[in-house]
Amino acid sequence: MNKSTKKVIAREFLFLFSSIVFVLLVYGICLYPYNWYQQSKIEDVEIKVIDNHLTASQIRRDLNPKLLEQIWIFDEVSSNYDLSNSAYETREKLWEAYTTSVNEGTIVSKWHSQWKIDGQQDFYLGLGFATPESWEAFIIDNTFTKEDSVKTDRLMEIEKEINELEKRKSEINQNKLTQTEGSLILYWAFLSVFGVLFFLRYLFYVLKWSIHQLKS
Repeated sequence: MNKSTKKVIAREFLFLFSSIVFVLLVYGICLYPYNWYQQSKIEDVEIKVIDNHLTASQIRRDLNPKLLEQIWIFDEVSSNYDLSNSAYETREKLWEAYTTSVNEGTIVSKWHSQWKIDGQQDFYLGLGFATPESWEAFIIDNTFTKEDSVKTDRLMEIEKEINELEKRKSEINQNKLTQTEGSLILYWAFLSVFGVLFFLRYLFYVLKWSIHQLKS
């Protein structure tokens, strides 16, 4: 093997080695930093989700005592009276009727007249309300205020935002490259570099040689 042939082999080996190193560098520089960037975005979203959950939990703690009392009364009433297909078929509608009675100041009069006749007085006595005043005070204490309504609206906004953030997190996670996708990138990158450094280079040599032959 003469010196010229050895140089050609050495040059081609260097081209091949350079191609492999270049492809591996592209793979390492592109895949892992890209996935790291996507993961960092996921972590940012997770922090926002946690913050929103904490805020929502605090709001629920503020609202739950009143809500639980309303649910208790509704369950007691609905177990003793058929509320289906009535104006009081939901907790919200029943409690609205109670607050209307408070605002109109009719609870005391109904307690000693209408409710005494139809048995509602005994029902409320059975729940532990000895006087109409105690029942009225209970309604006032457990009715949502304007501030509570603002908190309820805020809670709904937070829950909607949490759902959107979870959806965003899922979308970002899908953007991360898997090992299979990374291997495909590595494969096509190698073919591309190989094609440029070898196939196109030799095509250029052939064209150059052909032109030289035609001129001579």
